[in-house]
Amino acid sequence: IIKTAFDGKLSVYPNPTKTQITIDLSNTTSDEYAFTISNVLGAEVCSYQVFVNGTFKKNVDLSSFPKGVYLLNISNSNSSVTERIVVE
Repeated sequence: IIKTAFDGKLSVYPNPTKTQITIDLSNTTSDEYAFTISNVLGAEVCSYQVFVNGTFKKNVDLSSFPKGVYLLNISNSNSSVTERIVVE
């Protein structure tokens, strides 16, 4: 998944996955970003906040998550993007 977000580019890959995803932001607005992964029932299963100054790349281990669909929400002070993640 590659989307334009936060005046930059957001990539979440591989999707679907069995073990981990990589969240890659580039050319983004410098700001505090909140990353939240929730299951389809809305229960938060993982979250963190980080200051991003243009680029950010993080691997997130999903190997302990049950198979299913999850929602990744990324937000800053101006906008928010939600991506669907499938764990096989």
